[in-house]
Amino acid sequence: MTPRPFPDLAALFGARSVAIVGASERNHYAQTVFLNLRRLGYPVEAIHPVNPGRAEVFGLRCVPRLTDLPEPVDLALVATPAATVLGVVRDCGARGIRSAVILSDGFAEQGHAGAALQVEVAAAARDGGVLLCGPNTMGFVAPNAGLGVWGGELPEGLRDGAAAAVFQSSGLLNLVLGLAAARGVGFRAAVSVGNQAGLTTADYLHHLAGDPATRVIVAFVEAVGDAERFVAALDRSAALGKPVIALRAGRSERARRNIVAHTGSLASSGAAWDALFAQKGVVTVGNVDELLETTILFAHAGVTPAAGGIGLVTISGGDCTLLSDIGERVGAPIAEPSEATAAAIGEALHKPNVLANPLDVENSLRTDPPAFRRCVELLAADDAFAVLAYRFNLTARPTDELRAGYRFMAETARAHGRLPVFLSRAAESLDRSWHDLFGELEVPFLQEYETALTALAALLAFRARPSRPAVSPAIDVARATRARALLARTAERALGHAETAALLDLYGIPRAPDVLARDPAEAAAAAERIGAPVAVKVVSRDLPHKTEAGAVRLDVRGADEARAAATELLAAARAARPDARIDGIQVQRMEHGTAECIAGLSRDPQLGLVVVAGLGGIFVEILRDAALRIPPLDEPEARAMVRSLRGLPLLEGARGRPAGDLDAFIDVLLRLSSLAIEAGDGLDAIDLNPVIVRAAGQGVAAVDALVLRRAPSAPS
Repeated sequence: MTPRPFPDLAALFGARSVAIVGASERNHYAQTVFLNLRRLGYPVEAIHPVNPGRAEVFGLRCVPRLTDLPEPVDLALVATPAATVLGVVRDCGARGIRSAVILSDGFAEQGHAGAALQVEVAAAARDGGVLLCGPNTMGFVAPNAGLGVWGGELPEGLRDGAAAAVFQSSGLLNLVLGLAAARGVGFRAAVSVGNQAGLTTADYLHHLAGDPATRVIVAFVEAVGDAERFVAALDRSAALGKPVIALRAGRSERARRNIVAHTGSLASSGAAWDALFAQKGVVTVGNVDELLETTILFAHAGVTPAAGGIGLVTISGGDCTLLSDIGERVGAPIAEPSEATAAAIGEALHKPNVLANPLDVENSLRTDPPAFRRCVELLAADDAFAVLAYRFNLTARPTDELRAGYRFMAETARAHGRLPVFLSRAAESLDRSWHDLFGELEVPFLQEYETALTALAALLAFRARPSRPAVSPAIDVARATRARALLARTAERALGHAETAALLDLYGIPRAPDVLARDPAEAAAAAERIGAPVAVKVVSRDLPHKTEAGAVRLDVRGADEARAAATELLAAARAARPDARIDGIQVQRMEHGTAECIAGLSRDPQLGLVVVAGLGGIFVEILRDAALRIPPLDEPEARAMVRSLRGLPLLEGARGRPAGDLDAFIDVLLRLSSLAIEAGDGLDAIDLNPVIVRAAGQGVAAVDALVLRRAPSAPS
């Protein structure tokens, strides 16, 4: 399916006139927005107060309603009680006002009545052609346009810049804006999405991805209501090479309950989100500090080369040891300089055995400036490095000597095409003059070693990630129609044996040859035809987990054994569950291979069907060694999925074992991806467990399959 078109948000982020509805010196939010607009230089003549009880507000003429404005404005800021908002939005449509920001709360976040009102407000906005931000939001800022449409006090130093922010938390965005402004990071735009009754996180991401002045987008995400459009927005960001840094909340059960209370949305599991972000090249962070440092780095790193690792220069041998440990722990590629570079550095420092990276230059900046400059130049000229990160003294205020040294390091790195970065060992409180210096040098300054190296590793991984176009699924309409018919054939949650086999065959998913017998005598005849050894299983949709019910016998040889096994298994099944409906006895050829795997589809509450793959047995049960991806998949993504498994060496032929048919297993994942796209909302899960992977070139076979329909009342 093609997602609903994305709107043009120019009327919002480029609004040339603003009406403040509910304007009053006693309305804190309305007054704060007025002051924020003026602080960012928005022209006073473009601000229009609206309040039926005032003739003048903020020294400006006030009109009773939006419909009384002499001419339409671009944006209406709504700071009135929830009960009045529907009428205000209708007035926006009637007056031709293209966008509105609703600060008011009392909607979906506060129960059924509020949710019903929110639905009405959203419908009025759609009918009137109004781009709606909120409700239950603090608004947005766009410093380049002077738009401080924000219900809280804006931080000192907020300015235009290369970053943009889309947050599902007004309070957290307020914090990040303040921290970033103090560090000299400017924002092209920053928006708190609120309840997303109109515009969604996906709409803002899509718009900002296409903004040439935005270099990096940072997002705080709790939940999404339209996964398809969210994925499309990420695809656009990836296609344009625009990094998205995401802090994703809602992994714990307690957090998921809070999301429902906070936003009125259904929360999703962390694993599926991790899979989606990995597929789309999203840079994930684990906390606000990491988010801030990563944003600072990416906002400066527009021309970082894709090749090369990190070079580290410090003034402490202990720091070199610490940085080496941290780098290995977080996966930061601390590069090895050439032998010639290392030898020349040793000669310059009169230390022939010096470790050239991380490099301790001691106090040579002060005691031996030529040696210091020689070391910096040697590292900058070495193609092993994409980034040169320096940790030097951070005194109370930068001295002239330190200013000159910092400038030399930055300019030398940049002259050789390296990204210069400055570090501190911990999150230190520095004098404003230091941040001013880093701003003058136009270099990122990152605080705390582990957070900084994590951010640097993310930057280099993002730059090295191969660019691939978004996958456009090829829909086989006839096959999709047949698949949906199979799923609709029964009202039972679990498909029967015949429907399951037909569905797998429809998508060409190999399965072990079998016969469904009606009684022990037919089971004996089937075993004779298939040939020993066989597996004998009771088939019942009331016993989806046959092994636990004692309804499986493996390695059965001959007709007599098959007859006896069938008799015993039927008795065991009826003992386990007397009311179980028995569809028959499955007699199946025993499959042998190099490994047992699992494959299937699982439904995430928000992201929909997810392709799952892993090794069977303890690998998935105890080690949780499984990989997830969001369909549609292409061959490279499915292959990367399998290669991410920790148990991959067992499939590749570790310790003299024969290599498995990886290509055939990957093909199964691609076929499951097609099934997920074409089956629609009727499918809830498929569990192929185990899938026997034979030796290379000999294919695979699904031995057991469970297909679950999705109940029509299930949440979408």
